[in-house]
Amino acid sequence: MRFLSRSFFIFAFSLFIFHCAHAQPLPERAPLLGKVTTTAALPIGGATVTVTRQDYQVVGEAAFWGGRLLTGSDGVFSFPEGEEGIYSLSVVAEGYEPFTGTLEWQPKAPLYVTKMLKLTPQPLHILKPDGTPAAGAKVFLYWRGQPPGHVSPASFVADAAGNVAVPPLTPAQYWLHAVVPGVGYAIFPRFLVKENQPQTAEVKLQTGGIIRATARTAEGKALGGVALGLKEWVSDAAAQAEGGIAQGNDGALYLQTQPHSTLVTQDGSGQMEILDVAPGRYQVRFYMPGEANPLAQTIEVKAGQATEISGIYTLQGTKTPLQLTVQTSDGKPAADREFVVRLQPLRNGNPVAFAAEGPPVPPDVAPTVASLFQSDLLRRIKTDSNGKATLFPLRADEWQVVVLEDAQTVATKPRATANKITLGEQGGELTVKLAAPAAQP
Repeated sequence: MRFLSRSFFIFAFSLFIFHCAHAQPLPERAPLLGKVTTTAALPIGGATVTVTRQDYQVVGEAAFWGGRLLTGSDGVFSFPEGEEGIYSLSVVAEGYEPFTGTLEWQPKAPLYVTKMLKLTPQPLHILKPDGTPAAGAKVFLYWRGQPPGHVSPASFVADAAGNVAVPPLTPAQYWLHAVVPGVGYAIFPRFLVKENQPQTAEVKLQTGGIIRATARTAEGKALGGVALGLKEWVSDAAAQAEGGIAQGNDGALYLQTQPHSTLVTQDGSGQMEILDVAPGRYQVRFYMPGEANPLAQTIEVKAGQATEISGIYTLQGTKTPLQLTVQTSDGKPAADREFVVRLQPLRNGNPVAFAAEGPPVPPDVAPTVASLFQSDLLRRIKTDSNGKATLFPLRADEWQVVVLEDAQTVATKPRATANKITLGEQGGELTVKLAAPAAQP
């Protein structure tokens, strides 16, 4: 009898728990109403409003899980089938900063009003260090701010008066960094973009510093094809100050402003040079795929001065040279000229990404540098009086070799036919003939 009573008690208690778990009331119907306006309370019609239920774990059974619609000309939106609950809300309207938020909706709640920031253009007037307009200059800009208001690096070309028309930005306070390659840089720690007030701002460039890097073996042999990662150095305390938006110089921007071909050391000299670097402390790291890379270094850059750094390598395994001869289309030596060489490792004639061949790229290497080693590898050479140059180091393997005539960009179409070569442990020799110049229309 005692056993039956205990069993009955357990059964009854379990039934009670089961009932409680399923006796939670269904959410009450509460049509979800809202309005989208400007910061001046003017209605925004045609905005896309999306709501998605977030409290699905609390509400076991619900009929309304969200939806999407457009606001009317009065800016109003309505989900008649709505229910009380917690929703994520997003609003997108052309010409305005997208809005995202959380909405806790209750029966008889007042109209939910979303105010959106109008994107505002920001004209700039770019001046050289001597005060003259940077006419026709290619200007790299990086706007950094607390969300909203974060923009990736982008480049623009100034007009004849040195003016740049920046596309509309989210009104906010920014840390603005500008670089004109070969001319100078400018930094504004607190650049304010005001809503609906596109006033031209003067950006006067300053003379920056130079970073000269050299890669070589412990025996002093110059190494080509070694890339340099550049990263701003910011103390923990400075990173927290004012959200970190007014602190430090952005090293990745310099890698965006430099032609990719200059981001790797030149074969023969093992050197590279980065210009227009703002004074400050930076962390630099040499990177070469498949090799044990030197530890990161912290350097101090000063205006108008060159900072010299070096990376010393102990090469892994057997490395071999490629003796390259470059000829013009008529078979004459392409003497005393700089070229970009694009190398692609092959397996059975098929391209193989460098990422599949070596260790992963270290996390503190800038994305611009990492991209150099994700597929093909860029090398820089300068030919001698006989049109010859030596590429070192390379591993004994099968390679596709393409010579680009323009040493300042990798976007230039090749002026030479792709050549394949299999390098043995003793290296190899290859002659590349440049294609004939295209006929002028």
